[in-house]
Amino acid sequence: MTQAYLLPPVENHHISSSHDPSAQALHKIIMENHAKHNIMWDMGMFPINIPDEHRNLAVHTLHTYHHVSSLYMLGAPPEKLHEVYTTDLMKMVEWPKPQLHLTKDNWRQHLGNKAHAAEYIDFFTRELAAHHGDWKKVIQMYLFEGAEPLANGLVGDLTHPLIHLGYAYEMQSKELGMEALVLAAIHYHDLHRYLDDDDEEDDRPTPSLENACAGPMDVIRRIRHDGRLDGAVSEQGRQNIAPLFKDYEAVMLEHWNSWNSATSVVEQLRDAYDFSVALLIGAGKPFDFFILHVLTAIQALRAIVPEVPERWQRKLIRQWWLFAVTVYVIQMRPRIDTDTIDAFELKEGEDWEWVRKMAVESPASLDAHYVKAIRSIVEASKIGRKPQEWYLKAATIFASDFKLYRGFGPIDGDMIEQLMTLSDSYNGGGGYKYSATKSEMNGSENYSAVDGVH
Repeated sequence: MTQAYLLPPVENHHISSSHDPSAQALHKIIMENHAKHNIMWDMGMFPINIPDEHRNLAVHTLHTYHHVSSLYMLGAPPEKLHEVYTTDLMKMVEWPKPQLHLTKDNWRQHLGNKAHAAEYIDFFTRELAAHHGDWKKVIQMYLFEGAEPLANGLVGDLTHPLIHLGYAYEMQSKELGMEALVLAAIHYHDLHRYLDDDDEEDDRPTPSLENACAGPMDVIRRIRHDGRLDGAVSEQGRQNIAPLFKDYEAVMLEHWNSWNSATSVVEQLRDAYDFSVALLIGAGKPFDFFILHVLTAIQALRAIVPEVPERWQRKLIRQWWLFAVTVYVIQMRPRIDTDTIDAFELKEGEDWEWVRKMAVESPASLDAHYVKAIRSIVEASKIGRKPQEWYLKAATIFASDFKLYRGFGPIDGDMIEQLMTLSDSYNGGGGYKYSATKSEMNGSENYSAVDGVH
């Protein structure tokens, strides 16, 4: 931990040495799954129609670790962790035999290729052994060092490499740490070039006085009304990212650089937490699946930032902010009602214990993102600027009003709909299947509550 970060680190759970039954169950799940199963799963393993040109979009990060770790930290008993793990087994596949031998000389040649997860886990496991199990040293070497450090690409695949790394630090798990490196490698993406060019603060474009914004929500309001982005996106979804930066790069970078983030890392993190909660709830219902990742990613940063040098603390927040701005635009710049949380009235009995029980015991507890979002709001309440009641209201709104997600593009939406109609009992391998009418979708036809579809 560096001197620059003044908040204490998140609690490190050290599950490998804990005598707590839930911690022991979680450790066993992580060890078993790490040894046996690929960290990716393929929707193509189910009998659905996927056009050849979209095969890559059918391969997704497995969320089992995120799910059971969040449940554990919210107080779930061992039986709940085993229930989730057993349910998720239906979509897991064993690690294939590596087809390539990666070395220190060639490991970067296959970055961004999801098909090489087995090769990367083999490589990073060998590197871990070579450094006598010092997983944090291996992460330092491969994430944060070199001309184009891998850490500048942690928001690929909707920030799942970043999220996985956050759980590695919280659980103090070398297995999760090595898997986070794998995810960073196979989800390495084009946005890294903006971070690679952002190494020196002196070289960063300084927003003019009229362009500088005091906080992230101020930037979002400006983006919503920026006529230069009219027509940039015609439908929601991740398929918009590449063309958006191809055709609107200057505008996107202008907004990215307009948050006047000259405050301390701690203050930036507080602003980011409060912004992410307000964005998710204020964007309306059903909750937007992509916007939800803005919140769960900042929760990951809360765990990671105390562990890295000051230079990287700021750079990682900058990277998260680039992701947040991008998500807001590709989701067609929805109106954000910042009064939603304040106006909500809590009912008798709706306290933090009620929220925790909803996350752990309700039918929706089988959805990984439901649990992760609730836990993120709980953690936001510990360091954010708002009154405690504000976070409790936000958590209560999400916990009680969650029915399904919206925001998927037509490609993802079609695959998800096929999965959901395979059988009435299919639950997405860990997600909770919800039904909804078109009117309940507020006009959105691309929706789902099938977990693991990213």
